[in-house]
Amino acid sequence: DAVARASTVARRHKVVVHTAPELPQVAVDRSAIGEALYTLIDNASKYSPLNTTITVTASRDGDSHVRLTVEDEGPGIPPELREQVFQKFFRIPGRESVDPRRSGIGLGLPIAKRLVESQAGEIAIEHARGDRGTCVSIRLICVPPDMRAGASQDNVSVRA
Repeated sequence: DAVARASTVARRHKVVVHTAPELPQVAVDRSAIGEALYTLIDNASKYSPLNTTITVTASRDGDSHVRLTVEDEGPGIPPELREQVFQKFFRIPGRESVDPRRSGIGLGLPIAKRLVESQAGEIAIEHARGDRGTCVSIRLICVPPDMRAGASQDNVSVRA
């Protein structure tokens, strides 16, 4: 479970999980999306002030998609840099981890993007709900209703 694994690196943060009832199965490789989700929670914990909340949400997105979001209370990502953060080795100038022992080199988000897109999903930085923070969303395709009964083990029910 990506959230449980990520909670070990985010131990100085409160990780809250919201899952909508009766989410459909998504057509993804569990380990790929788990790794992407882990990376997003890890990033949130690196750049958010200690003792703040990281919220992971799984919800429906229309009839054919499920949406996962990871939202933090950190400094946020300026709109003009929201595409650049998915480029290899890009780091926001002047931005340092709250824990100097956990700095990065700018590969986490590009790897997460590649993992999500390899599953026919989409990943984007969105405006956070509050006046600060970052919200990263992952949009995944649901298993069509007529194929759900015979879905393989690689197609997973989302439990954030």
